[in-house]
Amino acid sequence: MAERIRGIHHCIGAGFTVTDMVFNFIERYAKANNGLRAEDVADLQRHFSERFSFGFDFFETVHHNCMNACECSTGGSLTRATILASLLAACARRAAENAFRIEIEACGESWLDEFFVGFADYIRKHVRPDAEPKLIAAFFDTVETHKASLTVRTLLRQPTAQTVVSSCVRIFADKRERHERAEPLSRTVNDHIGKIRKVAGANAAKTTSDDIRRFLELVPHEAGLAIGVNQFIPFCPD
Repeated sequence: MAERIRGIHHCIGAGFTVTDMVFNFIERYAKANNGLRAEDVADLQRHFSERFSFGFDFFETVHHNCMNACECSTGGSLTRATILASLLAACARRAAENAFRIEIEACGESWLDEFFVGFADYIRKHVRPDAEPKLIAAFFDTVETHKASLTVRTLLRQPTAQTVVSSCVRIFADKRERHERAEPLSRTVNDHIGKIRKVAGANAAKTTSDDIRRFLELVPHEAGLAIGVNQFIPFCPD
């Protein structure tokens, strides 16, 4: 959980570092020349830095170009499209490994990544439609402080991210919710996996409602531990 994250925060962190340097210089100049007040400079820097959250696509492009330039893969990086799936996987991967042993044995570890993209798609549509915008805002807030040293644990403990991820999974602490949502969640996940693997109908890569229920039974407790709110998400087996 303490591993550093791959992704555009290295570029964003560099942006914040340069911003600090520029505005520190302006502040020193203002003090030396009886110009702008230090408070004015601090306010200007705050407004300037807040605009970074609107530049996600720009930083993503810069990161992609840097990776291409050094012939590195951008796979596994945190992006706008993957932030929800990545954080769900970070706090629920062990639950998935336990619940989907058959699928993983048949298809390999990459199946888990496909599952969490499908899981995130369901959460986005049916549980927390505003999850990604809020997580992106939390991401920028955390990067401003931690820059390139950002870790998964640090991001998950950021207050906004903690609240959002908690709301995405705590619903499954309710037994009735687990049973009612297992079938539609299974369909969403299987639709995604079918498209990725180009398979239709019954297939070893497809999961079952029973396996989904087992996953949903485990995930609130494990996710609660990861994000530090386990006192609100007890382990409630069926």
